[in-house]
Amino acid sequence: MTGRTIPVSDANIMIQEYIKYTQNPVDMSTQTQSVSFSTSELKAWLDQITPKTDEMRICFGMYPAGHAKAGRLTVIIWPYKEGKPTRTNPEDPPYNDGMGKP
Repeated sequence: MTGRTIPVSDANIMIQEYIKYTQNPVDMSTQTQSVSFSTSELKAWLDQITPKTDEMRICFGMYPAGHAKAGRLTVIIWPYKEGKPTRTNPEDPPYNDGMGKP
């Protein structure tokens, strides 16, 4: 598994490239550009799930039709162990429902 810190300048370039993404005819200025989570709630979930996982996948997603946030992009933090989703019991779900910006 790889992972490392990157310079702020690299992160800013990556974010701007995503915002400029125009393969789909979508006005990116009205789309989700970031998703934030409460630090204390995310930490509590990570503390609970970390002993059962060896990898965290950040998946991109979109709320489906009929949902209050339909059409908005989001991210799902999905814990994995040995290449498979960690689901030892119903209390081990992926993490979502962050606050999309803008």
